[in-house]
Amino acid sequence: MSKAADSRLVILGLVGLMSAMAETAAARRQVQGGDLVVSSATAAAAESGDPVAFAAALAKERVPAGFVVSAQEQPSGAPAPTPGERSLNGALQTFLARRADYRAEQSTWALVVKPRKETVCDAALKRSLAPATFAVPAYEAFWRIAIASNPSGAPSAPPGVVCGGGNCDQSRRPSHLTTVSLSLSGTTLEDGLSQTVYGAPGLVWLLREQWSDQRKEWTCGLEYFSDEYHVATSYVLARVAGKP
Repeated sequence: MSKAADSRLVILGLVGLMSAMAETAAARRQVQGGDLVVSSATAAAAESGDPVAFAAALAKERVPAGFVVSAQEQPSGAPAPTPGERSLNGALQTFLARRADYRAEQSTWALVVKPRKETVCDAALKRSLAPATFAVPAYEAFWRIAIASNPSGAPSAPPGVVCGGGNCDQSRRPSHLTTVSLSLSGTTLEDGLSQTVYGAPGLVWLLREQWSDQRKEWTCGLEYFSDEYHVATSYVLARVAGKP
């Protein structure tokens, strides 16, 4: 399939996802013609071609999404906002035009953006999780999914999460504290992560491929954006020995 056709299919899927979001209380931003209107800051993040900046921007827009970032990716710096709003589809098209080495997929749960070149994270995302049903805060759901995917790659208990720094607004709890209800049955790691962000608007998951000179191995680690917060967990979802 051509890159252009690939992009058109994602756009059609996004329209359906945004229409579904518009029918829930979680969708608080304006929706026009089935497409979400995003801020100029999000448009600028798309223009920058930086997948991490774009992921952070989509979290603030409360768009359920997931990203995979390769070890070769370098931060581009904070993008400068450009005047005017843009549709989510327009922002995605802009990002993909800037980054022909990335592709976008649309699932029932989230928009997923990945490098076209395979990373160590790709095999992990296809891994099936053991059946489980739970209703827990989203940050704990990420831990449970990480344990199910790679038991040796996460701590035996979920980390405690507190609100600190003198900036606690109890009327606006961070999205990672939202309780999500998941039923994992024949579910892949990718779908488990995407169901989590779908159930807690304001969350975006991000898997980062990294190379360790000390261990001589590739790893795939889990991070997430929660509203304006960026959380880099210690969870390792895959380890592969090899060469840089």
